[in-house]
Amino acid sequence: MPTRTERLLLYSPLIGIALMAAAWLLPAPISASANGAMSPLPSPPPRPAQGIEVHDVESLQRLLAAAPDGSTLLLAPGRYRGPLLIARGITLWGPADAVIVTTGVGTTVQLHGDGSAALGFSIEGSGTRYDLLDAALELQGENLRAEGLHISKAVFGILANRSRNITLRANDVVGTGQAAMGLRGDGIRIWETYDSEVSDNRMQGARDMVVWYSNNNHIFKNEVRGCRYGTHLMYSHNNRVTDNKYVGNVVGLFSMYSTKLLLQHNVFAASNGSAGMGLGMKESSDLRILDNLFVGNERCLYFDNSPFEQDTTIEVIGNEFYFSSVALDFHDSPKKVFLKDNLFRANWSLIGVAGRGDALSMTVSGNDFDSYRGYDLDDDGIGDIPFEERSMAEQLISAHATLALFRGTPASGMLEAIGQLLPLYQPKALLRDENPSLILSDRREVAR
Repeated sequence: MPTRTERLLLYSPLIGIALMAAAWLLPAPISASANGAMSPLPSPPPRPAQGIEVHDVESLQRLLAAAPDGSTLLLAPGRYRGPLLIARGITLWGPADAVIVTTGVGTTVQLHGDGSAALGFSIEGSGTRYDLLDAALELQGENLRAEGLHISKAVFGILANRSRNITLRANDVVGTGQAAMGLRGDGIRIWETYDSEVSDNRMQGARDMVVWYSNNNHIFKNEVRGCRYGTHLMYSHNNRVTDNKYVGNVVGLFSMYSTKLLLQHNVFAASNGSAGMGLGMKESSDLRILDNLFVGNERCLYFDNSPFEQDTTIEVIGNEFYFSSVALDFHDSPKKVFLKDNLFRANWSLIGVAGRGDALSMTVSGNDFDSYRGYDLDDDGIGDIPFEERSMAEQLISAHATLALFRGTPASGMLEAIGQLLPLYQPKALLRDENPSLILSDRREVAR
């Protein structure tokens, strides 16, 4: 009679195929919902108690120009012709069926100055010039507020340029949805903007949410579906990105040349296709990646020369990785990366390292791996022998990148089985955890 260990080894290819099937099946409904119903928006801004009533759709531009500084204008339902300039601390409020309509040229609404606000109404369309960044709404100034707006049919949705302490909250941005994502404009574009909040917005069918050359901002509780980059940070430091949902985008979040970022409590789901990734980093430093959920991505985490700056680190702590092709993908052998207290379940490959590299120089501790084959005789919740990840398929892909085409196929599964059953061909170790957890999954369930 074969021993229990021998039986496990005998059936391991079948177990691998079953996990592969589960990994393929789960992302399907998530992907199908990428352009579906978004989460509800918060309640729109309430109608101010006092203000200048606007009923004549032809008089809005004249009233904005003539109103005293700091005035409030209240729109009645109707279609108003742009372009409009809201400045001098003026607030323009309207219900969703008060619509500012483009003339087909330029930006439709400009929000400038100090303390100006655009609240509640809809903006339909913009000019067609990509080079001039024709947008539905453009902000430039300080203490500006754009809240509860409904934006559609514009090349660019919301642009914030050279601004400080602005608030973009609870806006609904629907892009053009063109099949060629590069021909869409950005749904939200933040450029040289500081100390600001971008929260509770819903964005779909656009190109990117861009945050470039912008420091000390908080981006939270937004939902992005069916776009290229859910959030793209470049040369942007000391930003917090928390509690966002990125579903069905090519890339959930990508950080380039940025430092000191907090990325916490986000959901990265169904980032599929050859370029798909949940969270990517290129030459970025001092990132804290905490308590995020990764489900059904081509790659969950992608590292390219990160951390980049000397004496900096990247912390990957308390995250959960499910049903993805590759959980951790490294462009080269990582250093000064801390991988602690993460949960890995039903991912086809735990780790991939390009250039025949490995991840043995990382600090790895307390992670819960479903592929761990050790034991816990003293019942302390920590495996009594270290966890090691060895993968014949990933070793070959590391040496020959074109073989990634076969990742997740039966051929790859058989290769993994051969690497485990025949020690003569045992692949080298890619990752090692001296203190693997056996109870992290239970703790997470109790916490929920």
